Amino acid sequence: MLQTVTMKRMQMSETRMWMQMSWLFNQPYSPLVIRTVKNESFTGKVSQFIDGDGNCLFRCLSWFVHKGDQSHHRDIRRKIVGHFRKRSNVFERLAAIDNMSLDDLCAKYETNGEFGDEYCLASFCDLYQMEVTVFSNINTQYHVTVFTPQARPASYMKISLHLSVSSDHYEVVLDSTQEFETAPTVQMFRAMFQQAMKEMAKMTTMVTPTTMKIMLQIIVQQLENDLFIVLIQMVPILLRFAPLFGEEIMMHN
Repeated sequence: MLQTVTMKRMQMSETRMWMQMSWLFNQPYSPLVIRTVKNESFTGKVSQFIDGDGNCLFRCLSWFVHKGDQSHHRDIRRKIVGHFRKRSNVFERLAAIDNMSLDDLCAKYETNGEFGDEYCLASFCDLYQMEVTVFSNINTQYHVTVFTPQARPASYMKISLHLSVSSDHYEVVLDSTQEFETAPTVQMFRAMFQQAMKEMAKMTTMVTPTTMKIMLQIIVQQLENDLFIVLIQMVPILLRFAPLFGEEIMMHN
């Protein structure tokens, strides 16, 4: 019975996650990029020492922030809830997905022992500028959800958590990568875009699908990784040119 209930909760959580993703991808000021991959394998080493008192997510995050000490979970929870209010323009809209107000959201998660979920992970990720990967096991399959700060610094930390769906419990992935990596930032992308526009201006003064394709090729050539993140950041810019594309198509017709 417990597994049936938790499975239904997981399915509802996934539906909500996809709704969040859909909304986040269309907001240029969003602090996060969230992506989910299903049916992945998992070979990591999972800890067995996180207390199962309803604070397990916050204990895991405390373990990473305070270098092996899970006892600061109350402080982590307080900061996460405080960040809900600081980023009210974002989290008000996220809370609305579950028909909650921002005050409802804060009241729920500031309660000691309240189980944390993707709302808390999103707040933590943006607050601490860390990339968080969550491995969720459903029967013999794993769903992998990655929370990535969008306006992240050139160097940032990656951490991994393990969610046991059958017991609603988070643990730490002990052998997860905890290293600082260089990745394209929003500022770097803007510089790439400006350079691409200059190169494109040398060839033509018209913005068409063809010239836009050339611009994208110039940007891609300057990238070594994280193309997914950069493309998400480009959506608002590309949308600005959509009317021009439509005008050109109508002219050809």
